[in-house]
Amino acid sequence: MALQDLWSGVDPEVSKRSWIPSALRARFQLLVFNPGGKRLSETRMVARRTTLLDALMSRITINAIPEPNRATFEILSDLNLGQFYLGGGTGLALQIGHRYSIDFDLFSENNQLRTDDRLKLKNLLSSKGDIEVLMEKDGTLALLLNNINVTFFYYPYPIIEPGPVHRTLKIASITDIALMKLSAVVNRGNKKDFIDLYFIIKDCISLDQLLHLTKEKFRDARDFAVQALRALTYFFDADLDPMPKMIKPVEWERVKNFFLKQSKIISLRNFEIDL
Repeated sequence: MALQDLWSGVDPEVSKRSWIPSALRARFQLLVFNPGGKRLSETRMVARRTTLLDALMSRITINAIPEPNRATFEILSDLNLGQFYLGGGTGLALQIGHRYSIDFDLFSENNQLRTDDRLKLKNLLSSKGDIEVLMEKDGTLALLLNNINVTFFYYPYPIIEPGPVHRTLKIASITDIALMKLSAVVNRGNKKDFIDLYFIIKDCISLDQLLHLTKEKFRDARDFAVQALRALTYFFDADLDPMPKMIKPVEWERVKNFFLKQSKIISLRNFEIDL
C-alpha cells in the first residue's frame, strides 16, 4: 500500500471490501489521523493499520452457525488441532455472514491422515464428546462429533494468505476459501459453491484476481483459469440442488447471470475465448 493512501485515509485493502462494517471503516479514519486532524508519522500509521487489520482478522459472525451446532464449533476452537484449518462454507460464513452453514470441514497441507494420524484425531475428539466414524481412509476422516458432521481432509495446496484465528482454531482466509471453491466448481461444484463465490467476488476479491492466484495455489494445474471460467457457466448439476438457507437473500438466477457475464468478459479479454 502506498504511503499516500494512508495519509489520505484511504486504504485500498480496506475500501475495496464492502463487507467490512462501516464502524471499522470509521475506526480506520481515526487510526490514520490524530484527533486534531494531523497526519501521523509513517511508523505510527503502519502500527495503527496493523491494529485495524487485527480487528478485521478477529471478526467472526457466530450467528452464521445455527445454535445446535455452536457447541461443536466451540469444542473445535479449543482443541488445538495443529496444522488443520477450518475451510468450506462454514469458514467463509463465519467471515462474511452471507448464509447459514452447519458442517465443519478442516484441511491440512501436511497431515496426510494416515492410520496413526486418524487415530490421534479420534482419540482427541472422543475426549470432548461422542464420536461416530462415518468414513475413513488415507487422506480423509469423516465423523459425527455430538451428532454434528466434522470432516478432516489432506489438502496438499499452499495457504495463500493468513486467515483469522478463533482461540486456537485457524480459519482459512476468504481468498483461500475462494480458490478452493473455484476448484470445487471445476469438479462440478454444487449450488452452495456458486453462491459462496458470488458473494466473495461481488464483495471481497475480483474474479480476475482469483484467477491470477490460481497459479500460486494450484501450481501443477494446467489451464486452470480457462477451466474455471468454463465451469462457472455450467449450472446443470447445481440447478438440481436445494437453495441454502441464506442470511443475505439472493436469487439463484441472479447468481447464474452474474457468472455468465463475468466469465464472458474475462474469457474474451484475457484469453480471446468466447464462452
